Amino acid sequence: MEVPRYALVQVEREIRFGWVAEHLGRRRRIVLEDGSERVEAAKRILYEWEGEPVESEGSPAGHRAAEDRAAGDRGSGAAQDQLREQARRAKQPPAGFDGIALHARLKPGQSLDFATLAALVLGEAARGWARAGLYYALLGASGLFRRSREGFAARSGVELKQQAERAAALRSHQDGLEQVGAWLQALEAGNWSPGTGPEAAEFLSQLESLVAFEGRSPHWKALVQPLELPAHDWEENRVKLKRWLEAAGAWKGWSAVWLLGSGVTEGFAPELEARARVLAGRP
Repeated sequence: MEVPRYALVQVEREIRFGWVAEHLGRRRRIVLEDGSERVEAAKRILYEWEGEPVESEGSPAGHRAAEDRAAGDRGSGAAQDQLREQARRAKQPPAGFDGIALHARLKPGQSLDFATLAALVLGEAARGWARAGLYYALLGASGLFRRSREGFAARSGVELKQQAERAAALRSHQDGLEQVGAWLQALEAGNWSPGTGPEAAEFLSQLESLVAFEGRSPHWKALVQPLELPAHDWEENRVKLKRWLEAAGAWKGWSAVWLLGSGVTEGFAPELEARARVLAGRP
């Protein structure tokens, strides 16, 4: 009886389990857990292995699963039920796997082939779905490990710091989006408070910049989505921005917008005013 083969593949940003229904030269036809099919290049498959069904091949369910696989079944029958059950188990952290402890055991930046890592964590005898579960767990612990040509590498201190900085930047960005949403809600409801702090004042200046410079504003990229401003309709955008600035008591009129857009600022630099006073006092 043919031993079934399985694979881990990435579908968009999700790691999915599937069984290899057909070899197509350098490609594989893979049936996923939900019964959908994909044709993947062999080099793009994350991990491929041989594995037995949850029930033994000699059991009635095992025979039905093997028959379904041989027939290229599309998600119905015992083969698909077996695959879903195997995938469910493999998604649980394998016994003996502690990502932090494993990272501490490895040299920073050290890359090990997956077979060595599997023997280190699971023991030499582990094969099939046990190893697949470990591979899945290592992919999930991307903050500590990264895939390498050999298998996986323990991230170095520099990488860990960069990861932390990126995570902090993402949290800050999310917090900023939430704050913009709160300000926008206040403007729409007419509940803007003048004493909302320097961050709010900066937000109003960014709205002014959008009115004056439109898509050329340095704040366009950050604010276009949270403010829901369509790039193709600036007449509508100007109406919205003007209404919000009026609600905040910060609308200075179209003449101020035109001056800002032309690069003309109000007043002069202090050193220019001082020089002018000196010149004005001469005969």
